[in-house]
Amino acid sequence: GSSGYDDTSSDYDTDDSSHGDGDVDHDPILVLRGLGYHVRKGIFEDRIFYGNHVLLNKDRWDYLKSIVKQCQPPIPYYVSTVTRSAVIRGKSKMCFSKEYSQAYLKDYLRKPMLVRVTSEHFEGNKKVLFKMGKKDGRAIMTKNWREVVEGARMKEDQMAIFRFMERSGGGLRVNMVSGMRIR
Repeated sequence: GSSGYDDTSSDYDTDDSSHGDGDVDHDPILVLRGLGYHVRKGIFEDRIFYGNHVLLNKDRWDYLKSIVKQCQPPIPYYVSTVTRSAVIRGKSKMCFSKEYSQAYLKDYLRKPMLVRVTSEHFEGNKKVLFKMGKKDGRAIMTKNWREVVEGARMKEDQMAIFRFMERSGGGLRVNMVSGMRIR
């Protein structure tokens, strides 16, 4: 069977609907990305780690491409679809995949730390507790994460993009972009 991934092209394929019904008034989903998707080297996606299944239409694709072109930090961007646990009232938290956490974050999170999370959606930064999960080896943002959710107006099923930058003297800075919901 098919894995559901479109890995036949280094760029998205569009259908101009010249042979379709001509009544398309939405941006079609072009590609599905997610865990286990491996990109060819040399395209912008080799600087991205997909944390879960992410549906990409042309707007999302172009947006990701422009972000990666602006800045290419040593740690790949973490791109995921926002889940209910990230935005639920009360005990909301942001969990990063085990693969990404082990490959890129665990050395920074030998002990829990407060990280400054910035976003274009709010002024200044939010200090969030960032730690490694004891049982599953995933990095998790917990205390004060809700402030990020509210400040960035995050909603379930939006695409979230995280950029991790090493701070001088150790530690991490986190910039988060969220938005672009596909209904």
